[in-house]
Amino acid sequence: MIKVSEPWLQQSKNILNALEKYAAAEDNDRLEIINAMLFTLNALDRSLQGWRRWVQNLAFMSRFTQDELQDIERGLIEKVRAFVQYDMAVTQQHEQKIPKIRFRTRRRRSQSEATSGLIV
Repeated sequence: MIKVSEPWLQQSKNILNALEKYAAAEDNDRLEIINAMLFTLNALDRSLQGWRRWVQNLAFMSRFTQDELQDIERGLIEKVRAFVQYDMAVTQQHEQKIPKIRFRTRRRRSQSEATSGLIV
């Protein structure tokens, strides 16, 4: 019998190998760099979806002790904090390249205005 985690772990190893190849590549053109960035973000998204499935499954999460959950929580907070800080730094560094948009505000109709024409 194969554990559910075995294919996931093998795919993760394949992703790590591909990421290593991307990281070691030199003289990539802009398209290759963008492709590597997309692959990297897709790998991150895959991992986040897996984490979300775990955490939303309370029957599964009940198998962990409080100490194990706290260790996992601390690790996640540490990684996400670093990523958000990196995200902010890159955004600030390249802020002049980010398109400016105008936000249009619409006046919200009150519930009574929205239903005043209804026939009851």
